[in-house]
Amino acid sequence: MNNPIDDEIISENHRKAIHILLDYLEQQSIEYQFTGGLAGNLFGSRWKLHDIDIEVHLESLYTIEKGFQPLVINSVHRYSDEEFEIWLLQLRIENIDVDINAVEDFITKPAIKIETNIENAMDLLFENRPVKVQPLEDIIAYKKLLGRDKDVQELIDLSLKRT
Repeated sequence: MNNPIDDEIISENHRKAIHILLDYLEQQSIEYQFTGGLAGNLFGSRWKLHDIDIEVHLESLYTIEKGFQPLVINSVHRYSDEEFEIWLLQLRIENIDVDINAVEDFITKPAIKIETNIENAMDLLFENRPVKVQPLEDIIAYKKLLGRDKDVQELIDLSLKRT
């Protein structure tokens, strides 16, 4: 599936950052999946993309941190807010914030452990390039847990269009 996404949704800087990330992840053979707004965009949502969210295995966070050292905003750390608790690495590439979290030990609040299997990531195309994306059903389930009803409805509509 190759959804052309206009520049109002994904900026040129976002596109550059995505390709820089993909080049590195592929070069290092790091398993990953795009999540969040970018994943929604790749399925056809019209959300304006702000940051880039990626999930990897915990040990890969440290590899990525070393490879992107000059672009690290926050080193690998345990991050906690009102929605979740995760292992997180934060970068800024092409002036775009990139949040990379570990699939292991991902907890939403109230304390619900999320079991994510990167091996189930879907293959989609971004600018004629294969990318791994969190399955739409998983995004919907996660948004439901967070109570993001507007997002859930749009994603369900996209899911119905795909069937």
